[in-house]
Amino acid sequence: MTEQLHAVALAKGSDPVPSHGHFPGGSVAQHFAGTYPDMVDKLVLADCTPRYDDESRANWPLRAAAARATG
Repeated sequence: MTEQLHAVALAKGSDPVPSHGHFPGGSVAQHFAGTYPDMVDKLVLADCTPRYDDESRANWPLRAAAARATG
């Protein structure tokens, strides 16, 4: 996803871009900023983590079921 975001940023111009990442998008935003720091003007991260371990991934189906059940 970082490379796709990089391609979009290059297509839009060479100026640094602001970046926002929320939840899983925050991992992509962090990776993009670390990989292409000259392309990021600002970075805002909300409710995200730099990585997901096995315990976190195992909890996703439970969280998804709760969201489907209760909105």
